[in-house]
Amino acid sequence: MMSEMHVGAPFRGDLYEELTHRAILECHKWNLGAGDQPTMCRFPLIVSSRLWNELGDMAEALVQEAVNAERELLDRPELHAFLGLSRKTASCLRGAPWSDAPRYTRFDFHPTDDGFRITESNCDVAGGLLEASGVGSILASLLGLEAPADPAGEFAEAFAQRLGRGANVGLAHLANYSEDRQVVLYLARRLQERGLKTWLFHPSQLRPGLRIATPSGAQSLDAVYRFLPGDWLEQLPGECGWKELFSSERVSNPLSTLLVQSKRFPLVWPELQSALPTWGRLLPETKAPLAKMEAETGWVLKPAFGHEGANIVLDGSTVSAVAGALWKRASRNPTGWVAQRRFESSTLDTPEGPRFPCIGIFVVGGKRAGGYARLSPTRVIGAAAQEAVVLVEEE
Repeated sequence: MMSEMHVGAPFRGDLYEELTHRAILECHKWNLGAGDQPTMCRFPLIVSSRLWNELGDMAEALVQEAVNAERELLDRPELHAFLGLSRKTASCLRGAPWSDAPRYTRFDFHPTDDGFRITESNCDVAGGLLEASGVGSILASLLGLEAPADPAGEFAEAFAQRLGRGANVGLAHLANYSEDRQVVLYLARRLQERGLKTWLFHPSQLRPGLRIATPSGAQSLDAVYRFLPGDWLEQLPGECGWKELFSSERVSNPLSTLLVQSKRFPLVWPELQSALPTWGRLLPETKAPLAKMEAETGWVLKPAFGHEGANIVLDGSTVSAVAGALWKRASRNPTGWVAQRRFESSTLDTPEGPRFPCIGIFVVGGKRAGGYARLSPTRVIGAAAQEAVVLVEEE
């Protein structure tokens, strides 16, 4: 497997400079550095077409299985308590309808000596559209290559087909975070290219009836794109009307995706009729955390709804004092946490030393739609990971 992926030669200095310059101007990409490390790799990740197709096949199968389970879970509210949802959020999902609103998912594949592994489904909110579509397209043009698959374009097209030209799409995000702002600015441009009107807003601007408060008055929306975690919405005041989002069929991604976004999703598999063979093959063994696991090295502790690698306990990577504190939190609230069997990720040789690769594959409307990679100096794919454009090498 590792023989079917390698990093390309480092970019020339002038090419990398133009890539980053255009990423800022054309894609609103502002997070170009973390500490003294550039966010974007100075080299691409090259994978064989056979491996790329295999990852796409697995991603499509995972999405189809997850969608079937999500639909079943909507009719099984008695299982929601096992997923780590708060009472407020669980009550909003009770009775929520199935929605066929435009949606996209990203699955992150980690190579091991025994095949690929996943750790969760990024189906509630998934980043990386800007990098996979925008930065990838710019690099392809600079290298004289065919443009890569375009998940942002596919997603925007799904909105256009659903709503028609002139429709109002609101893009909800936490505007105080520049990394979130850049994503919605980029997606707004892709929507505008297809004749849709866009309104960027902070969730606090939301009003009942799928409207938002603007300086010029209330604005009605035909659809809402949500770039903030669904489990965060309950922090909003009731007068915002945030509970309506759970029952609306005009919200993307639908909030029912929380049912399979939870890392405790595998704990309810025995109760489901939906078949999950691809999930069972790729996801590590998952259990409710027990106090005795703290002394074992074979388990990774995670919050049920963690984000960006935060609050993960991985032996050898997490400071012992921090690990102890997180295990105590899990013992006080075990339904909010999960333990996954640890797997050993393979490393990839790069010009900057060995890195742990993670390849994210996007699925839009059930079909593969491209992806991008992250390379991390540690086993946890977190803030220290760098983004890499994936180039597919024909056989």
